[in-house]
Amino acid sequence: MLIKKPDFKVCIAVFYAIFFAVYFIIGLQPAAEARSYEIPENLNISSIGLNTPVTKLNVESGKLETPIDIVGSYSTNINKTLLIGHASGVFKNLANVKTDDEIIYNGETYRVISSETIEKSAVNMERLLANTKRPVLKIMTCSGEYYEQGDASHRLIVTAVRKGGE
Repeated sequence: MLIKKPDFKVCIAVFYAIFFAVYFIIGLQPAAEARSYEIPENLNISSIGLNTPVTKLNVESGKLETPIDIVGSYSTNINKTLLIGHASGVFKNLANVKTDDEIIYNGETYRVISSETIEKSAVNMERLLANTKRPVLKIMTCSGEYYEQGDASHRLIVTAVRKGGE
């Protein structure tokens, strides 16, 4: 009995069939690009059991990209820092912060002076980020009615001033 040598085209076809099966089934696809954040800062609000790293944010396409599981910080002035995070994650208990609660940010202690919920359309970012004479934290997250695309109708804004800088 004579055994015929396999045709070169058949060998290539078998090789590609096996390669693509392994590629798609086992998951040798390239991983999605992961975002990396530098984590030099920390936020602690003991009254709500929050202790989280904070990363500096940059404006991209006119927006601040909010990290998923930690807090992001943004500042354009020496005495004002905006901290943002998701209400469904890191700031899930932010609404429970009360006036006079202490916040520790980067080793500095701040005292909460106000907490307000306002319509998203009424948020004036220029005023929110405007410089002040004393060091101030503005902490902002979503609130109100939540929409399918992940946004919400209102913003919860907590304001705190640095102790000793009052």
